[in-house]
Amino acid sequence: MGMQRLLATAGLGIALVGSLGLAAFSQVQPGPTRPHRAQATHQRAQRFEGRRRAYNQAMANAAAQLGVSEADLKAALGLPEQMPPRPDMAAVATRLGVSETDLRAALRSGMGSERGQRLTTAATQLGVSEADLKAALGLPEQMPPRPDLSAAATRLGVSETDLRAALRNAMGRGRRPAAEGQ
Repeated sequence: MGMQRLLATAGLGIALVGSLGLAAFSQVQPGPTRPHRAQATHQRAQRFEGRRRAYNQAMANAAAQLGVSEADLKAALGLPEQMPPRPDMAAVATRLGVSETDLRAALRSGMGSERGQRLTTAATQLGVSEADLKAALGLPEQMPPRPDLSAAATRLGVSETDLRAALRNAMGRGRRPAAEGQ
């Protein structure tokens, strides 16, 4: 009887330790947490502000390379003094009667389209007109034409080649052969 009691006690001990070990290994480990909505919005705003600073720094670098003021460079290129504010995507989605998630997905999917077709693609996916999408985003009905670099160079008193090189260097696109950039 003593031997049975000893074996039973040892068996229970082993079972108890084994089950505790199994329980410890089977617990769900917390994975990466998703940031709260407010935190994600804040992070997007910080990225946008970083792009704004990079744009301003790029324009300042190009102006310095050309020996002109940043304001003169922007005026010659027909660019606004400050970047327009970023649209409130929740308000845009509400105005269009779609979810913010659908709006963001449609705008992202339009990025694969050609430059002139991006908003058309997004508007089609959302089931709204392109004019309504532009109005909700605060965009002009007609996109402004690309800057006339020849006229801008003349206005600034620099060569078009120097203007192109300064803009290319400042915007981080590196150098391309002169014939390709002309």
